[in-house]
Amino acid sequence: MIYLTGAGCGNWELLTLRAMRMIQKADCILYDRLLDPEILTFAPKHCDCIYVGKKAGKHAMAQEEIQRLMIEKAARVDTVVRLKGGDPCVFGRVGEEAQALAQAHVPFEIIPGISSGIGGLAFAGIPITHRDYASGARLMSAHGKAGTMSDLDYAGMAHTRDTLIFYMGLQQLSAIVSGLMQAGRNPNTPIALVSNAGRATQTMVTATLKDIEDRDLSAIVSPALIVIGGVINLQEELNFMKRRPLFQKRYLLPQFSDAKRELQLELQDLGAAVDCITTGRICANPALLNDVNLQETDILVFSSRNAIEIFFTQLVQRRQDVRQLSTVKIAVVGEKSRQVLARYGIQADIQPQQEDSEHLALELQKHISKNDRLVLVKADNDNRVLFEQLQEHAHVSLCKAYTVQELPFDLPQHVYDGALFTCSFHVHACLGRLMECQDVTELKVYSMGAHTTRALRSYGCKHIIELPKADKGLFGTCIIEEEAHV
Repeated sequence: MIYLTGAGCGNWELLTLRAMRMIQKADCILYDRLLDPEILTFAPKHCDCIYVGKKAGKHAMAQEEIQRLMIEKAARVDTVVRLKGGDPCVFGRVGEEAQALAQAHVPFEIIPGISSGIGGLAFAGIPITHRDYASGARLMSAHGKAGTMSDLDYAGMAHTRDTLIFYMGLQQLSAIVSGLMQAGRNPNTPIALVSNAGRATQTMVTATLKDIEDRDLSAIVSPALIVIGGVINLQEELNFMKRRPLFQKRYLLPQFSDAKRELQLELQDLGAAVDCITTGRICANPALLNDVNLQETDILVFSSRNAIEIFFTQLVQRRQDVRQLSTVKIAVVGEKSRQVLARYGIQADIQPQQEDSEHLALELQKHISKNDRLVLVKADNDNRVLFEQLQEHAHVSLCKAYTVQELPFDLPQHVYDGALFTCSFHVHACLGRLMECQDVTELKVYSMGAHTTRALRSYGCKHIIELPKADKGLFGTCIIEEEAHV
């Protein structure tokens, strides 16, 4: 089965539920250029993702080859998703592809998406219909076959109240403007050029037909929408995107493979573009509990939330009774770790006010004696500061809960307004490569914890904003405060 699927305009959250469900079960995805790359992260690990995008003068694959490949893949796997930006039925050549499938007797379904000419313009504050300005809208392509200019009905468009929306028309701007005015359109008719519609990097220039070509259009990049009509007068009042505090800002967010999306979504809600990259994977030590004798343990010390999750998951899997911890005190590094522990019905006995290893060591020193037996549950490749400080005050044994495995990743070739680091692992994974693309000495880097800050300094970062405590939820607040000072 082949699903001819619209990916919507811009943000991956504009996918329909059905599109998302098919992507999550796909065996093969043939995808176009104008997609949020985040969409492909929802595909299963076994899914074969093949780029078949087209760019002016540079096609990854001819249309006929795409159609042959679709038919070939459909014969080999159960679920193929042909993924297109916007709506596949709006200048997406879905008609040609569906015809090819029908003629080859390949079952298919068309899954609609949100077209940039409707949804993208809504993000620019331009509703394409409005009772005071436009009773309808016309969606048109400025390109015909083989790159020719479309045969446009300028006479019919010269006096209509409909909003005129041209896709892929930037190269034809002069012809469109002159064609309309020669046909009798009022030279003072509002016009807008919108690129990256529906994205945090959305850019718009507004003018009138008579003066649009005199404006600086360098920020408008293809593909762009050309919109003509009275509804453009509403954009100053209705453009909610430009009022978001991080609009047109771009941030780098390195994460582990199992990271949740809350931080990414928060920044996107604030208007930012967020490049999430996966730098590593948490690999649990399956023999973790083999190294722990709870009967001979006075204090269990957890250096992270991951350590807690892995420890108690294995305790449950082995059907060990949590009541054996009744005589064991438990220390955690901070509030988030305390909350994770509480989900297992256990309250922490020891917790520092400042959330890092050094302060956990200082807090523990108030509660331990030389004869106490401590088990430190931590990452294998984590720093040894906590272990070394505790060793001076009690009997300490190490229990390796997990290792962090490095993963290959592509670093997007963007210039960032800031980068967010939740741990030193991400710093070491990213900074060397980021330094090849931009000057990190003045880059705003947001750090969660003193150890992460030290790692950032080792790469020459000078503009470091450390969160007041180890809580991802504070990144957004810190970024807004920092940007407000600019």
